Amino acid sequence: MQTQFKLLNNTRGHFIKLAQGLTIDQLNTIPTHCTNNIAWNLGHILASQSGLCYRLAGLPTLTDKDTWSTFKIGTKPERLYTQAEIDSIIKQLQTSALQMEEDYNNGVFKTYTPYVAAGFELNTIEDAIIYNNIHEAYHYGVASAIKKLV
Repeated sequence: MQTQFKLLNNTRGHFIKLAQGLTIDQLNTIPTHCTNNIAWNLGHILASQSGLCYRLAGLPTLTDKDTWSTFKIGTKPERLYTQAEIDSIIKQLQTSALQMEEDYNNGVFKTYTPYVAAGFELNTIEDAIIYNNIHEAYHYGVASAIKKLV
């Protein structure tokens, strides 16, 4: 699983670098024919990791309820996000990746409730971590495309 954690940190590093080079207006812009923005994609990967890896393992999420409900699956940007909110999300993206690796290595994940994501059944925390990496890479691609439009 160490390779999976390296991939997670690598993808997040690229995602954070992409976001840090943009203005608050660029982060909040939803281009024509798009349904979200870069700010939402950042929050969404944070909420998704918490849900896929912690919530389904019966553990407290690494995000607060507001972040979870704002960015979970099925949401879209409903308002402009502030620079302080985006900075907080970026900090949580950095710390939550390291926290998950530490928790995994310390045996914190003991159970897992099966879940179907994009037609793929997740039965273990290992499945969830692998799927989370694919999911985050997908959203990095979406954010990269949005960046070209803003």
